[in-house]
Amino acid sequence: MPRKIIFGIINFVKKKLITQLKISIILLILLSLYRWKLDLSFVFLWLGGLTGSLILYSDYLFQALLIHPELSVSQDAKKLFAEKKYQEAVFLIYKRKEEIQKFTFHTIFFQIIFTFFSFFVISSTVSHFGQGLVLCALLHLLYEQVLDLRKTGRLSDYWFAKINVYLPVERQKLYVGGMVIILLILISFIRR
Repeated sequence: MPRKIIFGIINFVKKKLITQLKISIILLILLSLYRWKLDLSFVFLWLGGLTGSLILYSDYLFQALLIHPELSVSQDAKKLFAEKKYQEAVFLIYKRKEEIQKFTFHTIFFQIIFTFFSFFVISSTVSHFGQGLVLCALLHLLYEQVLDLRKTGRLSDYWFAKINVYLPVERQKLYVGGMVIILLILISFIRR
């Protein structure tokens, strides 16, 4: 079952996934060049980075299958799972992800908390896996926000669901720009 689900996710979000992985790989290459040493930590940095760039895709599945079972997309996906059509169920969730209005990971609230957590992980741990994971997870969130801004000119409403605050479009762009600067600052801490 998990193998079919993973292949279903990969088949459906292939273009988005490949773009996300390319962006993460570029970041990891730049980090590797910046650190300028090849050792075992290099491998763990890359493994953590690739994990971090992909792990937040699970948010769609969690919301549809566990958190909001009342949604029609959830019910339709559960029917497909009951019929052992795992790939089709995952495809359906990602195809109809706009029906999911509340997320756990794809919110500004989570992003801000995760950014503080990332400062802690990067500044106080020697785990290169953890450092790669948090950097690429933050990069994933920024990528999603930039896609929203490019597609609609503003961030989708679900980004603001947990904070009951809505920023005007100009401030949304400033917020995303500020998160880019914070990501660059975090990258600069990876030197060691």
